[in-house]
Parts: sequence; structure tokens; C-alpha cells
Amino acid sequence: MLFNLPMKKISYALLACGFVLLNSEAALAASGHEKQAGLPQFDITTFPSQIFWLVVAFALLYVLFSSRVLPDISAVIEKRKKSIESDLLEAEKLQAEAENVQATYEKSIDDARHAAAETLKQAEEASKKSADKKFNAFQLKAEKEMNAAIVRIEESKQAVFKEIDDIAVDVVVASVQKLTGLTIDAKTARAAISAQTSSTKKAA
Repeated sequence: MLFNLPMKKISYALLACGFVLLNSEAALAASGHEKQAGLPQFDITTFPSQIFWLVVAFALLYVLFSSRVLPDISAVIEKRKKSIESDLLEAEKLQAEAENVQATYEKSIDDARHAAAETLKQAEEASKKSADKKFNAFQLKAEKEMNAAIVRIEESKQAVFKEIDDIAVDVVVASVQKLTGLTIDAKTARAAISAQTSSTKKAA
């Protein structure tokens, strides 16, 4: 409230206070008060003078603040206020733009997700068809190779059996000749082996 008063009225009031204080000091001096020993600032005869200069210093500070400092502070505050308001408006604008960008981004992501799902579905169907086709072809090829392998195994088995039979015939011929001194031909030895094999199978 004090800073809202007119400068002229405040100056007059301070001057009036100063004159009153000076007159009070003069009255105290005229009444014959003696200065007391001790610190000068505690001497009551100097109180009016001290208060006067305090009022003068306050008045000077008031004038300085009201004429220079406070207007500068007010200007800075006002400028800062306008800057804050401008920043708030800009922030609201940027927020609205960010929301629009976010909505557009989310829509793009959603569209891309649907497109990717559709593409993946088509790729899976195509891959399944291709895999089925390859599997069928592989199965046919595997069956052919398996049949061919069975034939080869059977042929190999027959060849092995024939070789074993030939070896057995040679062993029988050699054994009979060594044990009895008789010589038999391969046909007789093979017939004996066949007869023995048949007997063994029947006994089993």
C-alpha cells in the first residue's frame, strides 16, 4: 500500500517527520539532558537525529526502488509472464500436433499390421501348397528308391547265399576227401548240404 501513494505526499510526510525529530532533539538539548557515559548510540539525546537519518535513508531507498528498481522488476515480471503465456500457447499447439502425429502413426501401424498379417497368411498358404507338392514328389521318389533298394538287397542276399553255398560245398568236398580218402563231386556235396538243411528246418 505504501508504494501506491503519490511520491509528493510521501516526500512531504518524510520531511515533516524529519523536522519533528530535529525539533525534538533541540528540545531535549535545551532541557539540559546531559550525555550519559557509554555507547553513543544509546544516548537518548541523539535518538531524534538517528531516527531522522534513518527516515532519510529509507526515503532515498524508497525513491530508488519506486523509480528504478520496482519498474524494472515489474517490466521483467510482465515480460516473463508474456513469455510464459506464449510458451504455454506454443506448448498447447505442439501437443495438438503431437496428438495428430500420434494418431496418424497408430493408424499407419495398424494398417501395416493388417497388411503384414494378410501377406503372412498368403505366404503360409503358398508355402503349404509348395511343401505338400514337394512332399508328394519326395514320397514317390522315396518309394521308388526303397523298392530299388529292396531289389538290390535281395540280389545281394542271393549272391551271398550262393557264395556261402559254394564255400560249404568246397568245405564238404575237402573234408570228405581228407577224412575218408574218397573224392566226391560238387553236385553230390551240394545235394548232401541241401538234405541236411531241410532236415534242420523240419526239426526246428
